Formats: sequence, C-alpha cells, structure tokens
Amino acid sequence: MMDLASRLGVGGKPAPPPGFQALADISFEVRPGEVLGVIGENGSGKTTLLQIVAGILSPTEGRISTRGRKAALLELGSGFDPEFTGRENVQINGAILGLSDREILGRMDEILEFADIGDFADRPVKTYSAGMSLRLAFAVQACLSPDVLLVDEVLSVGDVFFQLKCHRRIEKLVSRGAALILVSHNMAQVEKYCGRVLVLDRGRCDFLGDPNVAVHRYLSRHGAAGGSLVPGSWTGGDETRAGEGGPEAPLPSPERPGEDSFLDLSGATVLGDAAAARCLGMALSDPGGRAKRLFEIGETARFFLEFEALSDLDMPVLAVALVNRHNLTLHFMSSLQCGEHAPSRLAAGSRVSFDYSARLDLAPDHYLLMAALGSIPRDRFLADPRLNSVNLHPEMTQVLKVMNLGPLQVIERKGEMNHPFLGLCGLAGSGRLRAWGPAGFLDEEGPGE
Repeated sequence: MMDLASRLGVGGKPAPPPGFQALADISFEVRPGEVLGVIGENGSGKTTLLQIVAGILSPTEGRISTRGRKAALLELGSGFDPEFTGRENVQINGAILGLSDREILGRMDEILEFADIGDFADRPVKTYSAGMSLRLAFAVQACLSPDVLLVDEVLSVGDVFFQLKCHRRIEKLVSRGAALILVSHNMAQVEKYCGRVLVLDRGRCDFLGDPNVAVHRYLSRHGAAGGSLVPGSWTGGDETRAGEGGPEAPLPSPERPGEDSFLDLSGATVLGDAAAARCLGMALSDPGGRAKRLFEIGETARFFLEFEALSDLDMPVLAVALVNRHNLTLHFMSSLQCGEHAPSRLAAGSRVSFDYSARLDLAPDHYLLMAALGSIPRDRFLADPRLNSVNLHPEMTQVLKVMNLGPLQVIERKGEMNHPFLGLCGLAGSGRLRAWGPAGFLDEEGPGE
C-alpha cells in the first residue's frame, strides 16, 4: 500500500511533475490470436499501458475497448491474502475475475496441478516462498481461458521446467484465439512470439510494426551500440531496402558461385548504416555453386555473401543466419568463428565476401536467411590471443543486417531413414546400442543365432 511519503515523493520515487502525461497518442488494435509486443525503456509507459487495458487505470483522454474475459499477468501474487490458503485465494481471485463458484471449482484441480505446489495448496499463502506464490498466481490467470491476456515480464517465473510450461500454456491460449499483449525486455522472446511490436519512447509511439525492425530501432536508440553480434541485436541507422542503387557488375572472382544462384534482394530489409556499406548480394547454392533452393535433410548448402564498403572500415566480419517461421535463429555463423581474418582495414570502394558451407541437419520446413556485416579494430583482435569469438563480439561495430532473405526449404531425405533426428535440428554425434542377458552380450542377430 502506498503511503503519503511515497505519494509526495519523499524517501521514494519522485512524484510526477504537474501535468505529467504517462502516455500520449497511442493507438493500436489486437485481433484474436494475435500477439502484440510492447518494448521500451523503464518509465516509457509499458506497465501503465497494460494497466489501462486491464481496467486497473482509466485513461484521462481517449478510450479503450476490449471484448471477452481479460487476464492480467502483471504483479503476480499481489492480490493474494496471506492469511488464506492457496485454494481459498484461487476462489477469491476467480470470483474477482467474474467466474461463478461452479466454474472455479471445475477448474480448481487444473490450476493446482499447473502450479504444482503440492500440499501447500491448503496452507496459508504467508507460508509460501516467493516462487510458489508466483507459480500459483500464474496458474490462476493462465488456466481461466481468457480472451485477452496481458503479460508484463512474468515469463521467468519459477525454474526452467515451469517456465517451459508457462510458454506452452501461453502458446496454447493464443492458438485458441486469445489476443496477447506482451511486455518484455527479452528481445529474443519478443521476436519469437510477436507478429507486431510497439516501441514506446517517453510515453509515445516510436514505432509499430515488424518485430525485427522494432527491436533494431529500440536497441539502436537506447545504448545498444557495440552489443553482441547476435541476430536481433544489431545497431545502426536507417532502414532501407536491399538492392537499392541499381545492379552492380561483380568483380572477377574464381570462387564466386553462378549468377543464377544469387537471391532476389528486392523483398529484403536492411538495417544499419547505409552510408558505411551495402550488401551486393547473397547466393544460395550446392557446394559446386549451382543454384539450389530445395535441400534434403543432411545435404550441404553453400552461402556466399558480398558487401561493398562505402567508407573505410576496420577489419570486417561477415555472418550468415538461418531463421525459422517462429523467428527463432537456428544457426548463426560468422567469418570470425570460422577463423577467417580479413585485412585490418577495408578502404571505401573495396568489397569483401564470405563463402560458407553448412550441412543442413534441420527439420523439414521453410527457412529465411539473414546476412550481416560488422567490423572490429585489428589491433584489439591481435592484442590478446586468448580472446575468442564470444568475448570479441561486444568489441565490434555493427554495420549492416540484411533480413528476410531466402527462402530455403528443407525436405525429408530419400531412403530408408526419413527422420534421422527429432526436434528442430540435428547434432553431430555417435551412439552404440548393446543388449545382454544371463549368457552375456547379445549380437544383432539375437540369441541362439
């Protein structure tokens, strides 16, 4: 409960100045089954926005309209009475959310099973650990089949197993048609789940649209320059379209794949410093350089990237990534990780390429390609031979990121073993199966053969 001192800004957060406006000129619509992400710095208005949608706060201007039952995963556990048991608090919270006693009792077992707090369900909440309270609070909200789900930084509840359960529950709700508004500082989570992302900056809409573009704009404006060399964390300037400026005649190269293997860049998006460099092309081919877009599981694909420096650059680092339909990066490889070290300085007008091949141990599906260019001072790279690609990446200047290249399709391979692995991708390895009984080890022909 907020005391008078807090309200006056004494001994706590300062009170907002007169006429302070937490949000202004915000307008959006979220349809059933859609996930809208909301990102921004602390104090940008994210939680206030969710509280208005949830009905906790009322807007001083404008209007908010929602349909169906709402569930708000905001300050989990804040509405629990510590003197009541977990079961009693479930009943109280269900009633607050508009459920009848019969509906609450009908879902009680599901809620308690999801929370997995055992006998503590019948003990006072004041005896719970913080994690147990959060688990029960999440279970109450997530098991009530809401039509509108509001999530504010709560997908890190509990251990990794419970987190996985939370993610699956939310995915199930969205697949059933629930509208989800997700506030998170986890950019990978935002890019994975969201179809659109709203970027808030001091209470105003800075951007609303493509998740990758939104994350880029947010990180580039809020101190992420020099961040890690990971898709979704690139920094730079303006958004452009790949291939702008007209076709370029390639410089002679005996290693260059066939021209028909180069992808159409007209639909790609480039994020970064368009004045520093530009992407001249990306080829997708078989190992011999022949155009190829359809691969069987386990076949080798060749990726060829080419960039032109428009200004002098430190030692360039090129990278390629494979992204699935859920915006998960399944593979990311840079020239630095391959041990390929370019010249210490790339003069304006020079070109640099990265020729990379990979065995596609991926589940059958369509994939998109991403290409990237960064740079690093060579003296920093040579200063400490113990440095590896992971701790060198934060030292880099991120130049360009080219998204939505492709597509690349992987299909089942012909032959006896159509499914050499389960899951999204395969890992190189080996295994051995042995069987034995009272008489000793059994060979593959079986006993008595």
